[in-house]
Amino acid sequence: MSVGLLTGSTLMKFIENKDAFENCVNEYFKRVDASGKEGISRDMLCKGFGGFFVPESEPQSKEEIERVCDTVFERFDKDRNGKIDHGEFRSLLREIMLAMAQGLGNTVVLVYLDRDGLLSRAIKHESAREKNRPGSKSIYLTHHRYQRIKLYWDFTRVEFSKNSAEPESCFYVAISCNAKLEFFLGDLQDELTKRSGLVMTRQVSEPSLLSRREHVFGRKSYMSRAQFLGSKHEIGVECNGGVLKVKVDGQTSLVIKRLAWKFRGHERIYIDGIEVEFFWDVFNWVNNNNINGADSDHHHQKGVNQDDHHGNGHGVFIFQVGDGGVWPEMVGPEKRLMKKSLSSVGSTSTVSLPSLSPSCSSVLQWAEESSDGGRSSCSSSTKSCGSNGGFSLLLYAWRKD
Repeated sequence: MSVGLLTGSTLMKFIENKDAFENCVNEYFKRVDASGKEGISRDMLCKGFGGFFVPESEPQSKEEIERVCDTVFERFDKDRNGKIDHGEFRSLLREIMLAMAQGLGNTVVLVYLDRDGLLSRAIKHESAREKNRPGSKSIYLTHHRYQRIKLYWDFTRVEFSKNSAEPESCFYVAISCNAKLEFFLGDLQDELTKRSGLVMTRQVSEPSLLSRREHVFGRKSYMSRAQFLGSKHEIGVECNGGVLKVKVDGQTSLVIKRLAWKFRGHERIYIDGIEVEFFWDVFNWVNNNNINGADSDHHHQKGVNQDDHHGNGHGVFIFQVGDGGVWPEMVGPEKRLMKKSLSSVGSTSTVSLPSLSPSCSSVLQWAEESSDGGRSSCSSSTKSCGSNGGFSLLLYAWRKD
């Protein structure tokens, strides 16, 4: 299972793409009609129900599946021959996805995805469309004098490291000012020149990453990768049974017990001899489920697995070296995702909903106070190599049920 952001527009674009939708229909029809008799019987439909109708939802009971199958045959078996043929099956899938698209509208929702589910196909289709289009965007500044700032990007063939959201190769991001290249990140400079005509007429300072914000998903473990002063490492956070563990390259670096009392805090760990400040905030999880000594005993006496009772919202984890702490503003789908999560937490949360800045946890304020701080409007900030090499990794951890 994985997760993704879904809107009605995502589903509509998938339906409107005749080739992509027809390929999906053909594959699903063959999967359900395994006998190859060119028709899906009621029994076949019931057996294949979970494979394409509602793979991302909760398991359905046998009675519920049978009721839905009865409705499907009544509506889509036009010739009343007791079978759903290929054309009727296409109409069925189309109506299902249209209904979901109309229900979602412009709302962005976070959904769990089965690898072969309808929603997963639609999201992958949109991702491929966006990914395969290099782009650019211009901004015009006229406060002091006319300036044209232009951003270029290409993630067509981008490659990522395992457990990392940071591009590693085959991409570029560039910024020009009045048609002069001022910033370049990536390894496809020739591609940029071909598309934009921009030529590096002077040496552009090598950028270094100042901060990165990432959303990670898991049940008990949350993984990412980060580079601290030139050294790359796999970072893992485990939250299980009221105990928090921090692992670096698979080795435990820190253990925090009794999260009911230590749901928010700050410790120092060492990675390859480098001092790294670690901040955590699991207040949402602990507060919503009361994982304290008395309640834990109560759960065990009732035979309830405590691990299955994490709360709503998300955990916040920060790994900081030197003067990090530049927290970009949240925009677009990320902002809507956070707003929905914070709303679900309710009045018990210490978060101010209207602000929706990254500083929605006091540990972010602690991290800011321990560095020079700052603000930026982009999702990753950079500074030149002349700095002290500060870096901050901010992880929002979301639990998958």
